[in-house]
Amino acid sequence: MPDTPDYSWPAAEKRRVIGKRTSRVDGYAKSSGQAKYAYDTQRPGLLYGAVLGCPHAHARVTSIDASAAQKSKA
Repeated sequence: MPDTPDYSWPAAEKRRVIGKRTSRVDGYAKSSGQAKYAYDTQRPGLLYGAVLGCPHAHARVTSIDASAAQKSKA
């Protein structure tokens, strides 16, 4: 049987990250709302999509009216 890896924690005096304070460079920007996320990006010609769920369990979709979506395509 191969040797099993040692998953024990290092001694407290040898730990560099565990139990230590870490400063977050982006902390202020995120908490103040100044940070930019991928969701905030709006590119010209960006394609949007939506997922529509059916309120009826095990129902069969027989037709879809996409006329409103096709009108807004312009």
